[in-house]
Amino acid sequence: MARNSRRSPNSRRSPVRRSSNRLRSNSGAAEMILRQMGGSHRLGAMIGAHSFVYVDAGDALIFRWKARAKNKANSVKMTLEPSDTYRVEFWSIRGTTIKQVGDFDGIYADQLKPLFETQTGLYLSL
Repeated sequence: MARNSRRSPNSRRSPVRRSSNRLRSNSGAAEMILRQMGGSHRLGAMIGAHSFVYVDAGDALIFRWKARAKNKANSVKMTLEPSDTYRVEFWSIRGTTIKQVGDFDGIYADQLKPLFETQTGLYLSL
């Protein structure tokens, strides 16, 4: 049985657009931090990362993840400092309770990924 359609046979349906985990604006430092951590797709696949947000005029990146970390954190804020080093803050957000579980200053770009892995116990690559 054929469906009755009010559209002409030549019209196409518009594709369903799904939200992406990628940042949606020109946030230079935040995008650079995200690339140094492996990108939104890799973070999503490895630890269930989601809710990528840039703050402080694009100088900081915040994201959350679903995997359980050894330090009980489920959110991180990485901020590019004027000294070209990073400040990394780990947060535990459970309901209405927000608790900082780690704060590190003077982190170089090549130390971001190892710091995340040692503090959370979650690996970002195979």
